[in-house]
Amino acid sequence: MILDQLDKKLPFLYLITDRKLCHPKPFEEVISEALDSGIRFIQLREKDLNSRDLQILTEKIKTLTSKYKAILLINGNVDVALAVDADGVHLPEASMPVAEVRKRLGNNKLIGKSIHLPLSLSDGDYNCIDFVTLSPVFNPGEKDYSPETIGIERLKEIVPALPVSVYALGGIKPNHIIELKRAGASGIAVSSGIMKADDIKNKVEEYLKA
Repeated sequence: MILDQLDKKLPFLYLITDRKLCHPKPFEEVISEALDSGIRFIQLREKDLNSRDLQILTEKIKTLTSKYKAILLINGNVDVALAVDADGVHLPEASMPVAEVRKRLGNNKLIGKSIHLPLSLSDGDYNCIDFVTLSPVFNPGEKDYSPETIGIERLKEIVPALPVSVYALGGIKPNHIIELKRAGASGIAVSSGIMKADDIKNKVEEYLKA
């Protein structure tokens, strides 16, 4: 995989976008602020867009991420990732087979994968990906949120058993970071915590300095 070739770790903080969360603030302005504040790893996750509109948006965001030498992954859409020469893709739990995605992307692109409990990926799947996001670790605070949360104690059991880097996702706040690191998480994935922030610079710094 690309991480093996580069012999380096991915950034600790992984921003997952949702332009609806930052409305009415302009989406590109929010991404620019996040990058300027230290974000270097972004998943463009705008699932309501068709491929044409997603490609247009991705080209704009890639201009920003390239300026900061940040990693840009596209959620689910391999065609768009290839068309804009993004750094890779992030696959939802229900997606095309990861081996097929790796074949299309080659070994010079990153592949992330969303996983939940119960774990369902095979050893062969793990051989094709670079990291996973595991969720929900905590309750994201939604009123009618139904999935059972994983919590720190189970996270401590799961992380060592997985052969790839694990990013904790779901309700992650800066005050959780120390215990997540102790549990073995390679990083954290955050969406609303940053996308909805009134002061993005301050919020990113809170996550990065925790």
